[in-house]
Amino acid sequence: CKPAHVMIEKCRLVQEAGVKPQVTFYSSADVDHANRYLIRSGLLEKPYNFLLLYGLPGCSPMDDPIAMMHTLMNTWHQLKAIDPDCRITVCAAGRASSFVVAQALLMGMNIRVGMEDNVMYSKGVLAKNNRQFVERAARVIREYGCEVATPDEARQILSLK
Repeated sequence: CKPAHVMIEKCRLVQEAGVKPQVTFYSSADVDHANRYLIRSGLLEKPYNFLLLYGLPGCSPMDDPIAMMHTLMNTWHQLKAIDPDCRITVCAAGRASSFVVAQALLMGMNIRVGMEDNVMYSKGVLAKNNRQFVERAARVIREYGCEVATPDEARQILSLK
């Protein structure tokens, strides 16, 4: 959780530069902080783009798959209570990434995958490149009857130029 003055200034500067902020949450406690200082103050403009990043040291515990699911559900409910139309993207560091990303897909959220979040492709297998993660995610997305966003669609979802 960043100090309020840092969060406010970063949000202001990013929007002033014409970029749509993506507010990152490392635990469900961060939601209240962002709601108080960015959303209710009117500083952050809709549409809201939220990123849930779990599994980093000192953040939401990700050792137990059941706890991971509860944490994700709780944060999703908190964000949807703020804005039912908010855009939520989920990623996770380390071992938590496969569990949390799979649940996020089942819940209809956007996902981010790649070596920035996890260097292990599977247990004991080091990833060769980002492509492996993207291809696996695309297979799973299609298996559940959904569509993979093109790069242009992803930019539109994230309000990027």
